Amino acid sequence: MALSNFTSNKLTIAVGAIDENGKPTEYSTPGASLLIAAPGGDATQEQSVNTGFGIMSADIQGTGGYNKTEGKDGDYAYQSQGTSYSGPMVGGAIALMLQANPNLGFRDVSTILAMTARKVDESNASWINTKSTDWNLGGMHFSRDFGYGLLDVSAATRLTESWSAAAGTYANWKVAEAASTHASMQIPDNNADGISVTANIDANVKIERMEFDLNLTADSPSQLKATITSPSGTTITLFDQPLTRDLVDGSPDMKNPEAAWPKTFTIGSTAFLGETSAGTWTLKLSDAVTGVVASYNSLTVRAWGSAISLDSQYIMINEFSSSDVVLNDESGIDTVNASATASAVSINLQAGQKSIVGNAANNLLRGNAGNDQLNGDAGIDTALYLGSRKDYSILKQGSGFSVKDKVSTDGTDQLSNIEAIKFSDMSINLKVGENSKTIDSNSLKSIIELYIAYFNRVPDADGMSYWIDQNRNGVSIEE
Repeated sequence: MALSNFTSNKLTIAVGAIDENGKPTEYSTPGASLLIAAPGGDATQEQSVNTGFGIMSADIQGTGGYNKTEGKDGDYAYQSQGTSYSGPMVGGAIALMLQANPNLGFRDVSTILAMTARKVDESNASWINTKSTDWNLGGMHFSRDFGYGLLDVSAATRLTESWSAAAGTYANWKVAEAASTHASMQIPDNNADGISVTANIDANVKIERMEFDLNLTADSPSQLKATITSPSGTTITLFDQPLTRDLVDGSPDMKNPEAAWPKTFTIGSTAFLGETSAGTWTLKLSDAVTGVVASYNSLTVRAWGSAISLDSQYIMINEFSSSDVVLNDESGIDTVNASATASAVSINLQAGQKSIVGNAANNLLRGNAGNDQLNGDAGIDTALYLGSRKDYSILKQGSGFSVKDKVSTDGTDQLSNIEAIKFSDMSINLKVGENSKTIDSNSLKSIIELYIAYFNRVPDADGMSYWIDQNRNGVSIEE
């Protein structure tokens, strides 16, 4: 997969296949460009009887297909296999994601799939931890066998519903690149130490995809191995004695010479999602077989991603453990999103807390699907809802409010210390009623009359709250 110009393309979602035990199938090709994995099936058993393994698919009618059963019972084959099944499964998940949030860009789809993928076959030696910081407040898991893990349709759809970033499109994709200044050199024959070359990127983007333009002189590239290390310290294998011959009965055709390295070839990688591009990238090339000597000629490193921002989005999924991590972010407008988790979550934004409760800042709180408790604490806090005002009922309860979704899955939320509710079509100030009781009736009447006389309209809730506060603080109507 690493040496495919299709799966290496930055516009492609490369999907691997796993079996019923969560292990990579023998027909699924590993690579640094893999994004995610999905079930691919196992066709080693009889396909006329459903034994519960592999993939069920439509078949040629009657006895002409894989299923040899006569009549309509032979119209479906069982125990099918192939990445041709795992790929469409991811495509179906993407359709659900776009139904849940049509505003997603293709880059958002790729990022959400990676962030919500589940780690399987945990003892597999191919797993590494990357050096990103916004997934479960730490680095992500990545494997050349699984990408970021097994597709989780529920988690991906949940995160999609609450995705607040601007649509990631080709038009707003940022790029940063640099060429290595190392001169051409031979790669030592049959030497694991090999050679190392570097490229220093000055511009900084938050990485989504990487491209490595590698120029080699190599008549036998199947002898070579290449790894790349990011400025943050993540190392991934780009290729390791890649297949360069056609297969005959599942084995390389040794009767014909292998294809030479195609001068400059672009190798793509998804493994550095969430890291930053600026700094030194280190390529290591080594030769594992005695025989033909290869040479390095040039390297260009290219990062595709989003602009660096002080505003951060921290994503939590089911693998999050609050016992050993601390969020420390004192700049920008930050989002903590735990919508992809399947269990109850408590998020406390107050200083010194380990565990929705806001802090003294002006917080935006969103519960998403299910019944939630939103506590804004101090500050001017707003509860966010995706639907329009008519889709919700609001009930005053004690010192807070209850908001019930009448048409979708947002459930019934209990709001405390929340000053406003923002729907898709309007906002409501929850505190104006209580504020109006804090000044005398004549002053309140004068504020309303002043609004009508000056603006020729009834006062809006936010304006009323502001002038009530001013009056309570000693500012007179005349002033």
